[in-house]
Amino acid sequence: LLSITFTTEQRGFAVGGNKLLKTSDGGESWHSESPSSILQLTDIKFSDENNGIIAAYYIDWHYHQAAFLRTSDGGQTWESTFTGDYAWPVSLSYPDPDHAYVADQNGDIFKSTDGGKSWTRVYSGPYQQMLNGIFFTSPETGFAVGNLESTGQILKTGDGGLNWAVVAEFNMAPLNGIWFTDSLHGFAVGDFGIIFKTGDGGITWSEQLP
Repeated sequence: LLSITFTTEQRGFAVGGNKLLKTSDGGESWHSESPSSILQLTDIKFSDENNGIIAAYYIDWHYHQAAFLRTSDGGQTWESTFTGDYAWPVSLSYPDPDHAYVADQNGDIFKSTDGGKSWTRVYSGPYQQMLNGIFFTSPETGFAVGNLESTGQILKTGDGGLNWAVVAEFNMAPLNGIWFTDSLHGFAVGDFGIIFKTGDGGITWSEQLP
């Protein structure tokens, strides 16, 4: 299993491989809701109690093809979308019911403006760039983390993903995940137990020692 989220104190979901698990009793028991045997599920996010998206992929002639599952009824039913893009989605951000973003290990970022029904590539990184995590503090402002070879990178957009810029780089510190507690305060984590922190909306980042 790769990702877990709770929409209420009692209802939660976990995904990984071809498994989608659901609990309705606060995690005391889990039941399989697996919607597809061919999809590999990598991340799950909800924008509210009802609207959720799962990032996934399947293998087609040795290539990763992007796919998504969406629900608008709190996970009772799931609808699949196959984009036709060669991509390996690994991290989702879902700031409101309409806008969603996904980062892909091939260095691409995709955006949806209709709650996950359709997706458009809004960023394609340079050769050997990998993206491992993405987080939006609003539908317009977001961050992605990853690495270019061995250099960790933090990218930022302020216009809903249309333009991205590298705002921080860290030598020999590939980054794997990012989270913001509000619009100003965020954390990025990476290899070797490293943590970086911002308190100014991602303008500056400092290393936090354990």
